[in-house]
Amino acid sequence: MPRYATSTEVPVERSRAEIERVLDKYGARGFAYAKEGARCMIGFRVLDTDGRVLGVRMYLPLPDPDDKIFRETSTGRPRSAESSRSAWEQACRSAWRALLLVVKAKLEAVDSGISTIEREFLADVILPDGRTILEHIADQRPALEAGGSIRLLPSGDGRRKASP
Repeated sequence: MPRYATSTEVPVERSRAEIERVLDKYGARGFAYAKEGARCMIGFRVLDTDGRVLGVRMYLPLPDPDDKIFRETSTGRPRSAESSRSAWEQACRSAWRALLLVVKAKLEAVDSGISTIEREFLADVILPDGRTILEHIADQRPALEAGGSIRLLPSGDGRRKASP
């Protein structure tokens, strides 16, 4: 299946600005963007169904510019440095367009009553210790898979038995 927006000419900066506008349109509070190496992050705040503010952090992994798909053509011939950079930049533009699509779809699903903020962004909600819920659960995955007990929240002292 072909990747989304593989031929887009929309610059990364414009996609990022469009994400910010979409978040603003749907009532998100604040917007942050950061980039480190091959990973980008957007952050924002939303109100849950009970009116509490949730911090959300979503990561966007960028393609590795040294990946073989950028260094070689589909027939295996080496690309020029310019062609390699151009192919990598295209993949980055595509990734940002895909992130815009995801954010827009999640917020529209919430706005339309199909879903809730919690359901759409739960994995990306930031906990008091700075990790997202997904990161917290991923750390405990072995215990969860083994049927052991897991800590539901980092600051909580209650444990819950994982069900098979």
